[in-house]
Amino acid sequence: MALAAASAGSSQAAADQVALRPRFQAGDRYAVTLSLDTKTRVDARETFRESVQLRYAARVEVLETDSAGLPRRERHEEVELTSVRPDGTRELFAKGTAIELERHGDGSVAIEFQGERVEARIEKVVADLLAHQTEYALAALLDPGRPVAAGERWELDPARVVEFLRARGVGDVELDGVASAALQDDGLAVRYRIPIREFELPELPDGARSTHSKGRLEGEVKLGSSGLHRAQAHRSELVLDIDGTLAAAGGAHAAPWRLHRSQAVDQHTETLKDQLASGLSGES
Repeated sequence: MALAAASAGSSQAAADQVALRPRFQAGDRYAVTLSLDTKTRVDARETFRESVQLRYAARVEVLETDSAGLPRRERHEEVELTSVRPDGTRELFAKGTAIELERHGDGSVAIEFQGERVEARIEKVVADLLAHQTEYALAALLDPGRPVAAGERWELDPARVVEFLRARGVGDVELDGVASAALQDDGLAVRYRIPIREFELPELPDGARSTHSKGRLEGEVKLGSSGLHRAQAHRSELVLDIDGTLAAAGGAHAAPWRLHRSQAVDQHTETLKDQLASGLSGES
């Protein structure tokens, strides 16, 4: 009886733990909506403001995975990709478009439409947007390599953190302490925080020089309550501040300048029912 009780307790503890990077397999299907809202303000001799929003939606079928179970090739159907800028709104794909997408290890993607590669500009827009997708890079970032229990907190791998930020255009990152994540007491939400002491951006204005930079990335992933515990929603905010100087033409004295950028991610994912039934059957 004691042995049976111990075994039951061990099984219950294992059942209460959550794998933060569940493996995918060919044939898995999900629907995803993902928005990226970037606001930039630069104060120098004049003030510059820019607001850009990208919205993506698709029904996705996994065609091939890598050895870690991450999607490598996918078919995206009913694709919607909308760019909202001060000069207007654009749809980058026609309504009802279906594409095949191959993910590369460096974060880039190759996209085929009706058997032909789309132009590099479109591939980069899609790659930059899907770099924020929960099922891919974020799951790898948060995963400590083992299941975690409700209420547990752990440190994120610094090398993964730096690479995660680099893929989002934030380079030469130095962390301001420990980047960490925690599974909340209900076992259905993961919150994470990455403090940034210094960083560099590649697209600074001509003549601009950074003298001080600081930032943070915070977010929350809500997990499904089924046995798969796959992400259902993800919200995050990346805030970046740079102080520096801006050299003037003609040898005039450099003027102080400041950049403030915020980038908000909002994603919702629905595991399609036929996949969920298959996954739960395979686990039982």
